[in-house]
Amino acid sequence: MISILDLSCSFEELLEDLNALGAKEQSKIILFIDALNEGNGKNIWNEHLAGIVEMIKKYSWLGLVASIRTEYVDNLFADKSSLKEKFVLVKHNGFSTVEHHAVKKYFDSYGINCMEVPLSEPEFRNPLFLRLFCEGFRNCTINLSQINFTDIYKNFLVAVNRKVAAKCNYSIRMNMVEKVIHRIVEYKYYHNLKNNFIPLNDACELVIEVEKKYNIHNSLLDELISNGVLTQNVGYDGNEYVFVTYEKLEDYLYAEMIANDLNEKGIAIFKEKYSNLIRYGDVLEALAIVLPESSKYELFEIYEQNNSNIIKSFCRSLKWRKNTKLEKKVFDYINKVVLRTNIGFETFFEELIFMSVKIGHDLNAEKTIKYILSFDMPDRDSIFIPLLDQLYYEEGSPINRLLEWCFVHIDKTNVLDDTVRLGASMLATFLITSNKSLRDKTT
Repeated sequence: MISILDLSCSFEELLEDLNALGAKEQSKIILFIDALNEGNGKNIWNEHLAGIVEMIKKYSWLGLVASIRTEYVDNLFADKSSLKEKFVLVKHNGFSTVEHHAVKKYFDSYGINCMEVPLSEPEFRNPLFLRLFCEGFRNCTINLSQINFTDIYKNFLVAVNRKVAAKCNYSIRMNMVEKVIHRIVEYKYYHNLKNNFIPLNDACELVIEVEKKYNIHNSLLDELISNGVLTQNVGYDGNEYVFVTYEKLEDYLYAEMIANDLNEKGIAIFKEKYSNLIRYGDVLEALAIVLPESSKYELFEIYEQNNSNIIKSFCRSLKWRKNTKLEKKVFDYINKVVLRTNIGFETFFEELIFMSVKIGHDLNAEKTIKYILSFDMPDRDSIFIPLLDQLYYEEGSPINRLLEWCFVHIDKTNVLDDTVRLGASMLATFLITSNKSLRDKTT
């Protein structure tokens, strides 16, 4: 470590100097070690972390913070329970309380000029997703309300492929990044894996096949791990595995693959072949987004319309779709099936709030208000007061996200007038409630 820092002193001398500086400033100096599990870290730190901890403990003005993936904690502290007791373990939950500020900082750093909208997706609380998004839209001017699921992942894969192509010396016209991930996704589902971990040796073989086929001499696997597309990790069995870092990207690519299968083989064969998908909500949601873009079908035309997973996946897909103009069969399904079930009504209304500020969308605030006003007052109150109360008290609900955006102190000069109008209209519907706290915040 000393050689990497290009210092001529010993590690002990460095600690002494830092401790003296901390004492002088009357402020503790923290040493950070990030990602103990990456590369050969799991072997290095398993052997040397205890010694470093003991050295740092000698100095009252020094502290140590280290980060590690949850799956590696047991491996790091194996047979070292006394070492584990010296640490305070804290789980990091992303940007859950500083989401709007995090989005602004990331966008500024990546040169993204954004037409601000109140309801950024809950996914933006996930640092992995925010980074993925920014990599795909670097130096672009965007309107978040017009960004769809497909754009995000396609742009990310193109951006990463551009980097990897430069390192591995192949034409950017060949999206090798997408080809490798497709092979990994195919492997996972062909082998019916219950998680997204693929044995490291098998992953290496898959990538080597691609490298040989396209005459690539540098390691695609190393570059994909370096760029955060894939992650190398250890399982509970102690073996090394590789997986797609952001699982929703994997879900999307798999949905794309099987959507092509549907176009080739038809509904009957598809439904029989992929009957087990009914249990996997994440994949169903991705499929509900992909199908209308790549075929003439909707998810509810393939599987049982009244199944709760189908209803929820359909509702959650609406805000991510490329086409904001919905077909008659979609409205028929909403009116005849979705709104007639409790889970459907609650999920759909929650998604309506998310879509409320999307200009020109068939399900924005204008349409929602017309729907609410179609009820007589007694029915409207009996239906929407309990629902609004329920959503208000849920952390991260669309009601709270819209209110949070109104209160947060960030520059809103980029907000379009129509977005403000739609947001204000949606806020007005919250005044249905008798909940004093919600009414006061809304006002």
